[in-house]
Order: sequence, then C-alpha cells, then structure tokens
Amino acid sequence: MRPDLRKYIVSERFIHDGLIAEAKHLVKTTYGVWREKRTITPALILWLDHDIKADDGSLVRNLVTTELPDDTKEHHALIKSAVVKVQAYAFFYIRRVGAEIKALLETPHGTYSWTMPVIRSADVEILAPAKTSEDKDYLSILWTPKQGNS
Repeated sequence: MRPDLRKYIVSERFIHDGLIAEAKHLVKTTYGVWREKRTITPALILWLDHDIKADDGSLVRNLVTTELPDDTKEHHALIKSAVVKVQAYAFFYIRRVGAEIKALLETPHGTYSWTMPVIRSADVEILAPAKTSEDKDYLSILWTPKQGNS
C-alpha cells in the first residue's frame, strides 16, 4: 500500500469523508420520505465518539437519532446540548426552512451541506435536486471556518 494512502486511511479525515458518504445516503432517502409524506420532520443524528449508557441503563453504540421540535428557534441550543451530552463526533441536522429542505453534516474537520428547493410541479410540491456546499454552512458546534480543515 502506498504510504500516502495508508496515512489517509488511518486519518480522521478518512472518517470525515466516510461520514459525508453516509450523510449523502441520508439525503437521498429524503426524496422518498418527501414523496410519501410531503413534509420533513426536523431531525438530528449524532455519531458517537464512544459507546454511552442511555437513561434506562442500556448501552448505545454508534448513533443517536431524535426528532426536533417544529420551532427551529430552539434547534441550535438543543443540538449543542445533545452534542455535549453524548460527546458526539459528528452530527447530521435536517429541517425545512421556507421553501427549502436544508441538511448539514458537521464534524471537527469541516461541514458538508445540502439545500433541496421545494418546487411546485402540477398540483404537488416536489424536491428539486440538491445543491451542495462544503465548509460554507455551519452551526459552530464542532467546527468553524477559523479552525480550517485537517
């Protein structure tokens, strides 16, 4: 194996890139949910840094998922509190903002975001193809532009 490839595979950047791939899959599933329900429930997925014990004493591994209230004013504080509580390595946040569905993956190594316009087609609203950006949108919970990328 090439030394540079080996270095990448054992790096945290490799983990970050893997999380982007997982988040891309989540965004793809959003289109099916939209077709079925014509709405998106605000939600948060947290990737855990390590296993944790739930309030009921059970062991939680890998992921924590939760729906968020419809009122987005409280989301930042709720997400920050959840990230700190479970010591999350990364989070994926999705919600509707006006005529768009917005999704964000934030890790200590940067962000990746999707904006899916809600458009009218005949008599129904559909999701247009997602516009993506890297390190443009962020909540400043795990990453800020001042940190840069590793």
